[in-house]
Amino acid sequence: IQVNPRCCKCEVTSYYLFCEIYNQFGWNYFPEAFATQLLTWLEQHDREVHASLDLGCGTGVLCRILHEHGIRSQGMDFSSGMIEIASRENPEIRFECADMITYQPGSRFDLVTCTGDALNHIFAIEDIERIFQNVYSCLNDGGLFIFDILSEKEGQEMEDIPFTYDEKTTALFSIVRKPDRVIELHTKVFENG
Repeated sequence: IQVNPRCCKCEVTSYYLFCEIYNQFGWNYFPEAFATQLLTWLEQHDREVHASLDLGCGTGVLCRILHEHGIRSQGMDFSSGMIEIASRENPEIRFECADMITYQPGSRFDLVTCTGDALNHIFAIEDIERIFQNVYSCLNDGGLFIFDILSEKEGQEMEDIPFTYDEKTTALFSIVRKPDRVIELHTKVFENG
């Protein structure tokens, strides 16, 4: 997010505004589609899930859908803005702001998910290993850990995509591929022109 580096209020406002735009922009299609496929798969394979944890839960869409299907859901995300939205929109679900590398929920689950490319934000292999160890320690016997990772061929470069949040606020989104194989999502938020 590009903000005025001399203005802390601008940075915080833009950060929370980005989370609100993320929530309204329509990126919920992935957790919605994933939830449909997951619930179908669980039913087809006669798998019972009573408790689930979503690492990198964003605005809590997957947790909400699983909760609506009778599964006790819990979510965590590194972004306090995303957790604020998830908690506001799903007050009956427990959400925590934490770092998935060190996160230990203190409960056990039949299912842990980490989708929407959340693991792609972790660069060190030892951190990935630590996440897998932490997940293993909170899974019930026979529990499932379902995750995804972007491949190098995904995330094609894109020019700015404009988005109007309200009459005073607009945003531009773009994807940039860096030489070191890192793919970045750039977001610029403009207020009052």
